[in-house]
Amino acid sequence: MNIAILGFGTVGTGVFNMINQVHRLTENLHVKYVFVRENKKDQLAEATASFDEIINDPEVEVVVEVLGGLEPAHQYILAALRHHKHVITANKAVIACYLEEFTKVAAENQVNFYFESSVGGGTPWISEIERAARVDDIDHIQGIFNGTSNFILDRMAQSGAAFADVLGQAQELGYAEADPSADVDGWDIANKLCISCDIAYDCFVSPSQDLPVFGIRNITAADISAFARQGYTVKLMGKSR
Repeated sequence: MNIAILGFGTVGTGVFNMINQVHRLTENLHVKYVFVRENKKDQLAEATASFDEIINDPEVEVVVEVLGGLEPAHQYILAALRHHKHVITANKAVIACYLEEFTKVAAENQVNFYFESSVGGGTPWISEIERAARVDDIDHIQGIFNGTSNFILDRMAQSGAAFADVLGQAQELGYAEADPSADVDGWDIANKLCISCDIAYDCFVSPSQDLPVFGIRNITAADISAFARQGYTVKLMGKSR
C-alpha cells in the first residue's frame, strides 16, 4: 500500500519513522510521498512540494494528513477524498469543523475517512462510542479530554506552584506547545467533545463562539488549595448532555 504523508513536523516524522522502522507492523506499507514546503523538498528522497503530484498519482491509496490547523488541511482532505484516496488524520480542529462534509464526500467517492486518533490518542474512544451507539441511546458524555491541562492542574495540586511556573515545566517536557492556547483555554477539549457528540448523538456540532468554553489560565495555587480544604480536586472537563 502506497501512502502520502502531508506534513513533516513532529507527528509526520513519527509516522514516517514508524512505517520505515517497525517492519513487523508495517511491512506492507510504503511511503511514496512526503508533502513539504518548497524550501525543504531536498531534505528527503520522498519529499515533494506538489500536492497535485500526490493526488494525481493512481498508486497512492492513502493520504495521512498531519499539517494541523484548518486550512489548507480542509481543502487537501477534500481533494484527496475526491481523488478516491482514503484519508487518515488526527487533526481535531479540522475534523470538529468539517466532519459532516468529510463523511459525505468520502461516501460519495467510496473511500474511508479515519479519525480515531483525534480523540483519546491510543485509547479507542471513537470506535467504542460507535459501538455503544449501535445498541444504546447515549445522552451524556463527560470526561477529562486534555492531558496538558490535566498535567498542569495535577502538578499545581502536588507542588503548590503557580500556573505560569507549571506551564513552563510542561513546555520544557514537551507536554505543552510553545503556544498553549488550545490546551489551557479549553478549545482542544471543545473540538474533541464536538467530535464525540457527532458520533454519540448522530448530529453534527461544530465549535463556535456560541459554545460555552473556558480554560485554566486564571487558576491559582490559592484556588486549588481552597478546593482541597473542602475535599475537592480541580479538573478541566468536557461535558455534554
